[in-house]
Amino acid sequence: MRETEAEHMTNRKRQALESRRKIISASFKLASQKGLENLTIQDICAAADVSVGAFYHHFKSKESLVLAWYERVDGIFEGDVMPRLRAKDCSTADKLIEFFRTIAVLSKRNGADYISQLYRAQCTVANGDEYCAGNALPCGLLELIETGQ
Repeated sequence: MRETEAEHMTNRKRQALESRRKIISASFKLASQKGLENLTIQDICAAADVSVGAFYHHFKSKESLVLAWYERVDGIFEGDVMPRLRAKDCSTADKLIEFFRTIAVLSKRNGADYISQLYRAQCTVANGDEYCAGNALPCGLLELIETGQ
């Protein structure tokens, strides 16, 4: 019976992770269409095909959901952008241009207010400077600037 309980927990965890992923993906898409300010939690849940309770299981608020967007973007910078920029043999200015071009591409792909919402969430939900201290996006920018100096 213990094996069945372990399998059940694994399935529950898998379902929870899938629900979280669906919420994040649906909110990305809807925010790019409607703008974050016009987006409701009910809209997100309907698009993700999850209950409002499931939303609140994973996120305290719409702002904490946006923080999850930031974490996703930060992962892109940590796992792809910064290693690629560090390996490039070009000027710091060219690396900075590519850094900001990547942000622009993400912004264009995800809607007009995307980046502003990411920074707003970072500063309001996560206490700004404390959250910035260890994250790839702000640390990567600082690294490039210091290298250029």
